[in-house]
Amino acid sequence: MEQKENKPIGVVSVVYVTSDIQLAKQKFTQLNKHQSADEFYMIYSCPVDTYLPDMGHYPSIEISQEDLQI
Repeated sequence: MEQKENKPIGVVSVVYVTSDIQLAKQKFTQLNKHQSADEFYMIYSCPVDTYLPDMGHYPSIEISQEDLQI
């Protein structure tokens, strides 16, 4: 979460993209070693040049107002 205009907002970001699964696993392990309590990482695979909203399911996180209370 971040603060914007004194209001908490949820931030979801793609942090690493690769076509090499071994590199993805390596980066995932590295990120999880240093994550804080408010960070969550996941590995997701899909074909290159894919518009994710066209897929039946793709990475997403639902954030409610209660989740943003600090």
